[in-house]
Amino acid sequence: YNDNEGVSVDDNYDSSEQISIVETNLVNNSVPGTYEVSYYAKDRHDNISNTIYRTIIVEDTTLPVITVLEDNPHTIEASFDNYTDLETSIYDFADPSVVVNTDISNVITSQIGTYTVLYTARDLYGNDAEPKYRTVVVNDNTGPVMSISKNPVTIAYITSIDEQLY
Repeated sequence: YNDNEGVSVDDNYDSSEQISIVETNLVNNSVPGTYEVSYYAKDRHDNISNTIYRTIIVEDTTLPVITVLEDNPHTIEASFDNYTDLETSIYDFADPSVVVNTDISNVITSQIGTYTVLYTARDLYGNDAEPKYRTVVVNDNTGPVMSISKNPVTIAYITSIDEQLY
């Protein structure tokens, strides 16, 4: 940041072209925050003016960016297990601590259908990422599984014959 706009100086003897304006500036445009810039003037006779201050506010207005990784749509088998989501990533220039909020509450793994997972994020400076979505498709492509718990089964031999059966 380097801006003397709006800073003026008057002297009883020297013209404004003959006066030096000295600026103390520690503004870092890459780090959001509030900064103070100071100015003073010095004429040809080394007379120094009062010091004036300007407040500079560096704002982060850049939105975080969410990226949906892996399968989209994501197809899973119907089950009674809870849904486990796949990976996402997020980038924010000014706030490395921003996290993705994942809403999987609409996914019902025990019911065949198509569901939506919602991803949102807000950085430290109040910037909301553009929401992202993952489609989850619940299918039933697995056939039933049969098993026998007791094999062989032994039964008693019947010696009497029921003639009505023949």
